[in-house]
Amino acid sequence: MVRFDALFILIINMFSLIILLFAAAFSGSQALTNVGGVLLQNTVWSSTGSANPYYLINYVHVPFNVTLTIQAGVQIIFQNADSEILVKGVLKVQGTATNPVRFYNGSATNSNWMVTFQSTNLTQSSIVYAIFTGPQKGLQITSSAIGLTQNTADLLVQNSAFIGNTTIEATGKLFYFHLFSKFHRI
Repeated sequence: MVRFDALFILIINMFSLIILLFAAAFSGSQALTNVGGVLLQNTVWSSTGSANPYYLINYVHVPFNVTLTIQAGVQIIFQNADSEILVKGVLKVQGTATNPVRFYNGSATNSNWMVTFQSTNLTQSSIVYAIFTGPQKGLQITSSAIGLTQNTADLLVQNSAFIGNTTIEATGKLFYFHLFSKFHRI
């Protein structure tokens, strides 16, 4: 009886291993790329390879003299209530009409914005063909505390959409241009 039980367990384990190997070999799923923390050098998020989508598990801080480039087709998913992209350097969102950059969030309780610009030269950054899907707040251009460096110039947001109760907040430093609408200063 003991031999039969051991043989039966061995056969079941081998069968399970074969199923797992088969699933891994034929799986079309993409790898998870968790991002968070301070970027210490210029960084590119790309839709090629297995890195896409990018899951923000914490805040991403783009400091002064660092550029975060987000290429066409990238998907960014905000996982935690504390996750946001804080830009004090340069952000280049480079979507296309057929392959926009997509920002997703499913938490209305998140008090942070998906993207916040603070203490930066806004003309160095741009957001082109991006879709922000809420309910988390989408894009904020905010002032710094008195005595700290303030945002300068204007940010160009072009051919982008803010849907699902996603909002924009700016302190007079945002130019929003859509192919089918007039030029607006917010």
